[in-house]
Amino acid sequence: MPPQRARDHHRPRRGAVLVRRGGRQQPLHPRVPGPLRPVPADIRARARRPVRACRPVPPDIGPVPGPAGAARPDLSPRTSDLSPGPAGAARPDLPHGPAGAAPPVFADLSTRTSDLSPRTSTPRHPTFRSVVVGEPTRCRAVLEHRGIGTATAAFSGTGGHASAARALRDSAVHEAVRWASLALARAGESEAAGSAGSLRGLRLNLGAVEGGLKANMIASAATVRFGVRPPPELPPAAALAELFALAPDPERVRFTPGFLAPPLPAGGPGRLADARAAAAALAERLGLPPGDPVDFWTEAALFSAAGCDVLVYGPGSIDQAHTAGEYVPLADLVEAANRYRAILS
Repeated sequence: MPPQRARDHHRPRRGAVLVRRGGRQQPLHPRVPGPLRPVPADIRARARRPVRACRPVPPDIGPVPGPAGAARPDLSPRTSDLSPGPAGAARPDLPHGPAGAAPPVFADLSTRTSDLSPRTSTPRHPTFRSVVVGEPTRCRAVLEHRGIGTATAAFSGTGGHASAARALRDSAVHEAVRWASLALARAGESEAAGSAGSLRGLRLNLGAVEGGLKANMIASAATVRFGVRPPPELPPAAALAELFALAPDPERVRFTPGFLAPPLPAGGPGRLADARAAAAALAERLGLPPGDPVDFWTEAALFSAAGCDVLVYGPGSIDQAHTAGEYVPLADLVEAANRYRAILS
């Protein structure tokens, strides 16, 4: 390379960005080298030209020969199966409408689409005659427990400043407390006057009470979420109805039932004796020691409602459930594991 061209080669271009590397300035070359292309003179005219959506069809290509509905030899069988067919003709392998009516376009699809139609046969599930539900029963076979019913009570009030005398009457929180006191009193009375047995009385729990904003404001809304576990002879829906009827002002509260489930055994008093005898026979056949009825609810009631012979058996005690430091004794785990192994074998 001649000396003059070599010097021009390292000389930065006009307008180039200079960077300092190793004590001397060097040009920073752009990522895309080469000169810029000039803008065409007719760029504005090009912008005004209409844009064609597709190429025109050559004049030497005419319509596809053959009668309507005939299979195209140049297409695959699956593609040719999409042809509409003769006017008014119905495909024998597909459902069609009245005689002479043209079938819809989507009805003339391949027979492979018949696999997408909903099945008319009812799915078959395995049936069980006997069921053991695992719950904390201290490794005893439980044959009976309570039903359950949950609900939400939404109370309404008239907001305002708490200094007004009407706060005692108009507060939604006060209305909720008045109903709650009546409901708790009703549960206490049922516990004392209930039938003899371990499952007597109405077990009521106010799980959450919410409402109001500040101490100097009359609450305009309040909510109480509660659950009830009635004795086996009282359906959960009837127990909730008794509590709903205790509202001091029915116009200011809206009750919404939640989860409802029958007791164990399910089926009412007429089936109680037979279900108890069948569950006791199941416990004896499995070699499980019998236990007392429990106050909590389990999914065994749903199996009982389906007609199965069912009992509840598992390690641990309900006394340690839903509390701080809950635990299951290791001895219960060992015993329950041995019992489950014997049942499954």
